[in-house]
Amino acid sequence: MPGLKVWRDGLLLGVVGDSDLSYIFTYDRESGRFQDLGPIVDSETGLPLYRTHDLAVLDDRRIYVAETDVPSRSGYLWECEVEA
Repeated sequence: MPGLKVWRDGLLLGVVGDSDLSYIFTYDRESGRFQDLGPIVDSETGLPLYRTHDLAVLDDRRIYVAETDVPSRSGYLWECEVEA
């Protein structure tokens, strides 16, 4: 899984999905619980993230997701604001 990092308070933050169905989640290793934080979609155009290549955590609220293998356009570097 290319999009998985240790995040705030020891939670794992991840990006999963493929073919325009990617979303952000957290996983609490102590409780074993997942929390779905929603799909990654451009708020202005409605364009969804196609496939995650890598994930970088900037701070407690902002992450960058590199996109890859998009068949119809160039892949983007997505800046996401995480609300959790």
